[in-house]
Amino acid sequence: MSAEQLVETAEIARRLGVSERTVRNWVEREGLPAYKLGSLLRFEVVEVEKWIADNVAPGEDGAS
Repeated sequence: MSAEQLVETAEIARRLGVSERTVRNWVEREGLPAYKLGSLLRFEVVEVEKWIADNVAPGEDGAS
């Protein structure tokens, strides 16, 4: 993994169609894979896509 593969919370939220707060909640409560760089969260898109496929039921919008 290189730094170019990591995206910010806002980008993951946009891709998933949820709020940034929902993304942060998923990290804290549900185990969404993220890398903490200081106080910032960064995500590897492939890991997030796999987590979504494994954890969100079909038809579920995931909004918390």
